[in-house]
Amino acid sequence: MKRGKRALSILLAALLGLSDVAGLSVLAAQTSLPAKIAASAFSAQSGVTRNANTDAERLDSEMLSASSGGWAEFEIQVPRDSLSFTFAARVHSNGDIPAMKVTVDGAPGFSVTQGEASGEGVAWFTTTAHPIDLTAAGTHTLRLEWDTSFDLSWIQLERPARQVGDDVTTIELYEFNRASKTFSGFEATNDPDGVVGQMPKGQYAGDWFEFDVDVPAEFAGRYQLTAHVARGGTDTMAVQFSVDGAEIGNFSQPGSGGWTKWTDAGPYTTVLSAGSHVIRVKIVHQCNVSLFRLTRAAEEGDVIRIDAVTYTASSSGIGRETGSDPELAGGQIPSSTLKGAWMEWNLNLTEESAGAYWFTTHIARAGTTANDIHYVCYLDGQLISDFACAGTGGWQNWRSSDPVGLRLTAGNHVIRIEWLSQFD
Repeated sequence: MKRGKRALSILLAALLGLSDVAGLSVLAAQTSLPAKIAASAFSAQSGVTRNANTDAERLDSEMLSASSGGWAEFEIQVPRDSLSFTFAARVHSNGDIPAMKVTVDGAPGFSVTQGEASGEGVAWFTTTAHPIDLTAAGTHTLRLEWDTSFDLSWIQLERPARQVGDDVTTIELYEFNRASKTFSGFEATNDPDGVVGQMPKGQYAGDWFEFDVDVPAEFAGRYQLTAHVARGGTDTMAVQFSVDGAEIGNFSQPGSGGWTKWTDAGPYTTVLSAGSHVIRVKIVHQCNVSLFRLTRAAEEGDVIRIDAVTYTASSSGIGRETGSDPELAGGQIPSSTLKGAWMEWNLNLTEESAGAYWFTTHIARAGTTANDIHYVCYLDGQLISDFACAGTGGWQNWRSSDPVGLRLTAGNHVIRIEWLSQFD
């Protein structure tokens, strides 16, 4: 995205500024971030020359060349506060290892020295992305100062990849890394599940947004993607979701009755391996998208069932009786599980079985009064569930509790349930 949209805005800036070739007075337009910016789109310079660009990944036909002491400035536009960016440069040298200083608005910045010199200099490469202080909305001046002799093809300012690792990762639409067009601004989502609560203005059919996500090895696995979508009236709203170019889901239904009246699209299942991935959200029929969530799910078939009577510790007075739950392995359940009772179970996991799980219980009680069933559950001393529901209408009429997402590491764990009311 950055590439489709940025190439257009940058090339446009370069065309606007190439009127005075001899004097190198390139007056570039401000570039809205994130963006990849052609070197020739600078707004001011000293000690640089413009030469034919030999970079196979060039944005335009000219590059900037300078030696120690040369500099070039670029006018950039940060669309909103609290956005983080990284800086990278596309460079080449006939001899020196490329070295530069990067500053913003005259404040102290950072240095980049990178590359491996050979007998033929340093071939074209892109420097490693470096965090850059651009957290305030508005216009900024980025200056690149040459500390050694090298050529510059373009610079890139992009949003860093989101780290996926919690059981639920929420990504708001304003956090996109690339998009199909430049948006005029942002507006409030009024989505109670949003954190910043902003989205790009003017989401239309054909618009798309891409998000870079990084998945650590320990969090690789199956995820479910769910988005918040809205549209005024009842005309069709439709969104397509893909991961790494492969479609994972198509959402289509009548409008929700309001442009900020949010409804769920999904869930759509995808497998995220360790490493980097690109998630694309494409508007098929006009609607607003506020955010999407990635929720880790236990692998299909990876189920651990523990009969309650196999507890390793309990309060006094717990007995046994026959249970009718068809998923029981031994056919028995604990008896005398009154208010104030507690039980603990040890769970030992190997490296292979460690990972993300959904935790549920099978519970039953006569009657249907609200909150007749109530318990708290702890994992290794940490509260993971405070669950309450109505009676199930019979002491052997079993239902599942609401699932709770857990991440279980290899080794021994202790699960403890404390009864806050009587139930089986």
